[in-house]
Amino acid sequence: MAYVKLVVTCCKYGKLVNILDKEEFRIKLEEINRLVEKKDYKKAMEVVDSIDWRRVKNVRNLCVVGEIYAANKRYEDSREIFLLAYHRAPIGKNILYRLIEVSLKMKDVDEATEFYEEYLEVAPNDSTQYILKYKIAKAKQAPLELSLIHI
Repeated sequence: MAYVKLVVTCCKYGKLVNILDKEEFRIKLEEINRLVEKKDYKKAMEVVDSIDWRRVKNVRNLCVVGEIYAANKRYEDSREIFLLAYHRAPIGKNILYRLIEVSLKMKDVDEATEFYEEYLEVAPNDSTQYILKYKIAKAKQAPLELSLIHI
């Protein structure tokens, strides 16, 4: 009986629905983090799939979800989530780094190169650019000496 009253109250007052949604989201997020700590990415993905991530603004949470998808070889979903995170924090060189890696796993070298160029704009003095440059050249099957000179 109390449950029915709660549902009716929720329908009348949208704020209460939002509170319940936030509480449910918090519980799911705790479960995701617990599963990630255990490195149980398969079960974490099941929980992740039950959430509409387009509504989430927290960049850290989005990055965790992107990593879960990547660990389960769902690279397109991973890329989509990392793009959401990047649009919410466009100075995120770490997010760009992961977008490059995911694009390479999807064998989309052109997209990886575009993200690499953005990476250079965001972090021109970062030494990891050379690692990324090498990975892209390797994906292009360029000779090693060329990979260190041109991309």
